[in-house]
Amino acid sequence: MTGLVEGPDIALRVLSRVEALADDATGALVFGQGSSMSGVVLVENGRVCWAAATGLRQRLTDLLREACAPRPSGLELEALFLECRERHQPIGEALVARGVLAPDALRSALLHHSAESLSASACWSGAHRFVAHRARGYHSAFTFLPVELLTYASAVARGAVVARSAQCRLSTLAGARNAAVFDQPGQVLLACQLPADRSGLRELRVAGAWAAESLAECPGPSAPLKFAMDGRGGVWVGWRDEGFTYLVHCRDREDFSSQVRTLMRRGFTSAVQSSVPLPTSDALSP
Repeated sequence: MTGLVEGPDIALRVLSRVEALADDATGALVFGQGSSMSGVVLVENGRVCWAAATGLRQRLTDLLREACAPRPSGLELEALFLECRERHQPIGEALVARGVLAPDALRSALLHHSAESLSASACWSGAHRFVAHRARGYHSAFTFLPVELLTYASAVARGAVVARSAQCRLSTLAGARNAAVFDQPGQVLLACQLPADRSGLRELRVAGAWAAESLAECPGPSAPLKFAMDGRGGVWVGWRDEGFTYLVHCRDREDFSSQVRTLMRRGFTSAVQSSVPLPTSDALSP
């Protein structure tokens, strides 16, 4: 594996770039050539406020309006939007303050809209840049860590039933370890379980790129498990089974041995160190 690594799954790539920003980063991660913007992730103090893709920006307004009780007219919402722009106030939080939108409904709308936007893969490729600006004062209760948004985005993009099935398989096979399940080629993230902080996405992106190449000739339990050392005493182990690509991070060799024993009880017969090296985070495309 040579050169810069993109890694699998568009949402994972975008959100790993958010995770790589400073903890207090405030601004917009903008995708698109020149002055055009095909996708934008608004960030405040390192947390995602929302993501928007070309063609879906009206979608958030529609979701907010549908969640209000009583439901405002289009003219009322437009007037509130202009008022909020003058005050530099998020429109969703204004609706909550007026008592017509429940806080949980606002959070759900923001999360769902951002996940839908991240599934528009064509909007998140190519050049990107971070544009810093002053905080607008988004309430932290209505913002998201990148890992939370990634988990939800997988369910939205792939379908809740597929995501639940993948998550169930993952927890059964990996226990409480950091882990992920992709489609058979290893390019589409179906489910993941990662620490609830700002530390897991870039590592998963690296491991996902490694697995897609390392497991290319591993169709199922008849093929060996592949593993690679992470350079810090831990081990990534990957395998393919029943149309899925699995990745599990073991904290040390003892934990790795325990994971391998679990998998051997399910029919795998051996584990071999991959000839494909695990790339470093520095190898990720910026």
